Amino acid sequence: MPLDVFINQRGLMVPRPMPDGEFIWVLLAIAISIIAAIAVGIWATRKRTATGRYPAPVVQAAKVADAVVTFLVAAPAFSLLSQFVPGLANSPAIARVAALVAAVASLTRFAPYSRAVVAFAITFVILAALLRAMFSARPPFAIDIGAILAGLVMGWISLEGTLRRPPSEGRFPLALLILIAVGIPAFVYVVTGAQLAFELPVLERFNFRGGVQLPPELVALVFGLTIYTAAFIAENVRGGIRSVNKGQTEAAQSLGLKEGDRLRLVIVPRAMRVIVPPLTSQYLNLTKNSSLGAAIGYPELVNVFTGTTLNQTGKAIEVIALTMAVYLTFSLLTSAFMNWYNGRVAMVER
Repeated sequence: MPLDVFINQRGLMVPRPMPDGEFIWVLLAIAISIIAAIAVGIWATRKRTATGRYPAPVVQAAKVADAVVTFLVAAPAFSLLSQFVPGLANSPAIARVAALVAAVASLTRFAPYSRAVVAFAITFVILAALLRAMFSARPPFAIDIGAILAGLVMGWISLEGTLRRPPSEGRFPLALLILIAVGIPAFVYVVTGAQLAFELPVLERFNFRGGVQLPPELVALVFGLTIYTAAFIAENVRGGIRSVNKGQTEAAQSLGLKEGDRLRLVIVPRAMRVIVPPLTSQYLNLTKNSSLGAAIGYPELVNVFTGTTLNQTGKAIEVIALTMAVYLTFSLLTSAFMNWYNGRVAMVER
């Protein structure tokens, strides 16, 4: 698999992160920058709710951040894309110039086409790298053709979606928040001279050495519970959105609200009344379904308590009571948090 990740019957082998002592400042910067980005987003949203538009400094900063984020994303994407084009593999300056052009174009009326080109480059590079690593026996030409088709589809989807969006003054300043959340930790990383190395797993004679080896039972348990629970949650969300009366959406559209504003201000607040109760049940089921790890030999809570601990102590009543108390505590905490959240998002009716 790509990115030095390996999987076999012994488990999943992934690189082990090995930060140095200075990396603690980067982690602190990540926490502060995320809090700052959330605070700026909440402040800008409240200003728009009160005045009808985002503050002018936020709008101008969002435009600059949009260009910076476009350049930072397009530069590595175009650089990797040039590796697949004959004659451009040894010309990194061309990729940087193309990324700069895309960043400048994002400030003009050609921004939708710039984002479409960047979306094509990202899709092609990721798919081509993944498919070549997974299907090394296949002809590279056939893989590249499939990646090109997928890139064209993603570029078209990006173009259509961007053309339907409101002008930059009316859009949520997402690029600014991304730049705050990523730029501050990156600046601290450079200034402090922190280092983050990775110990890669290496295949030796009988097993892999180095990295982190995740047991196959853990991988199977996480994968199964994730797919199972995600399917139910997705159906809950779909049903909640479909439960909103169509007249509400039409009324919001008649008031001139954009698609994003209709979803945020009208559809989601009404849908959450239907989504949250079954969502709480799914979170409780997820906590209790983790006990299925005992069926596949993974040493989770039930396996350790009612297996190892019970066999060594012989105190069945105390061990079972302790197991029930742990699950009860997790369930009550989950229910309390979801009830608080349900009260927060509940619509205030007069």
